[in-house]
Formats: sequence, C-alpha cells, structure tokens
Amino acid sequence: MMNLPNTKFYTDFELIKNELSTNVDIISKDRPLKRLMQILEKGMENTSGYKSWSLKFLRSPDEFIAHENDDPSRPKYVRAVRFHINRLEGPLENRIAVPTGEMEELETGLVLKSVGYKSIPLEGLSFDENKGIVPNHKGKILDNDNNEQPGLYVAGWLKRGPQGVIATTMYDAYETAEVIVSDIKQDKPMLSNDTFKYGSKVIIPILHQRGIRTVSYKDWKKIEEKENEAGRAKHKPREKFGRVEDAMQVLDT
Repeated sequence: MMNLPNTKFYTDFELIKNELSTNVDIISKDRPLKRLMQILEKGMENTSGYKSWSLKFLRSPDEFIAHENDDPSRPKYVRAVRFHINRLEGPLENRIAVPTGEMEELETGLVLKSVGYKSIPLEGLSFDENKGIVPNHKGKILDNDNNEQPGLYVAGWLKRGPQGVIATTMYDAYETAEVIVSDIKQDKPMLSNDTFKYGSKVIIPILHQRGIRTVSYKDWKKIEEKENEAGRAKHKPREKFGRVEDAMQVLDT
C-alpha cells in the first residue's frame, strides 16, 4: 500500500517518531516490529498524489452511528464511527492502550470489521479462557501445572491470541518449528515417532479413515488456477472462493 502510485499516506507521524526514538533497543531486537516501523517510516515520505489513505493509532471503536431514519421499514446505514482515544501506559516492552476519556467521531459510509477471533478449547488440552489461547512456552504446550506436554505444539493465534500481522505470524511459526527441531535433536518424548518419521504418510490415512477430506498441493494448484481465471475476468490478480464448498467443487469437476 505504501507503493500505490499517486497516493499519499497520512498517520500520526509524531507518535511514530517518538516510538522510534524512545524504543530503539526493543525495536532492534524484534525483527517483525523493526520491519513494520521501517515501512511506516518509509511511508512518511509519501506526501504527493491525488489519492490518500491513513492509519490512526490508539483508537478503540465504541459505536457505529446510523443515519437518522424515521421509517422503521427502511434499513439503517452507517454515518460514522465513534472511537475511544487511548494512550500508552506501562513499561516499554509491555505497553497497553488505556482510554483517556476523550472520544472521536469519524464520518464514513462503509465499515469493514476485522478484529480477529477468539479460539475455542481443544479436548484434552489446557486452555486460557481469558486470553483465548492454549498455554505454551515458545509453542510447546503446557498443562495446567505449567509442565511441558510431550510432543504437543501450537502456533498462530491459538498460541498468542488474535494480534499482529502476517509477518508476525510467520516468525511466530518459525519459533514453534525451532522448538520442535530442538526437541527431536534432544530425543525428548514425542506422541509418535512414526508421525515425525513418515509425516503425512501416517496422518493422511488416519484422516481418510475418519471421513475427513484432505487437499493436496496438486489439488490446491487446481483451486488456485480457477481463482486466477476468475480474477482475470474481473481485471484483478485473483478472485478468492468465499466458501469451502465452492473450492471443493473445483476438485469434483
């Protein structure tokens, strides 16, 4: 988005500059965060163009405000969003956003909700209902007494909750993978040595026995081609299938 032609970028530049100057040590040790701050810093140079987009930080949505409409039979349309304005508190390595008591309204005719999701428990595993995660240490699952569970690992939002961007999740997965490799090298107990030795050759037959349909890489390439084909018809790179059933139908034809 920073490279969109003829497009200006707006954000709270002073806030970013302050974070860059006061958190140099923390940012330099966190590769995804460092990359993110570099992108924002580069974006601050985009000051020309007839189109624009912006990022607003330290805001929490409070209410969707509808257009006034006296006719109950007519649908209501959004007119604005009301936000809490927050401030950062706490130590630099573990800051949290706290409401200041100030509010802000942003006029808009369209709202896209993208606030993540809360994971659900898995049978037989401990679960933190408040955070919506499986308790773990660097991806190694812990029981209710904080003891490591042999051969059980977790990644993604089930590991740390709905936060971060794609790069954050990627490096998070690397961490879990490194723990798995380390455990194998140390001959730590695993659920099944066959699973690690033979991989999908062991897992896929079990799934098929349970009536679970699997998608191979070859299958996925067929789905991808259909999405690309649909995208070309609309002059865009790809048109994603919105339902699993539609994607599976490609494999049935």
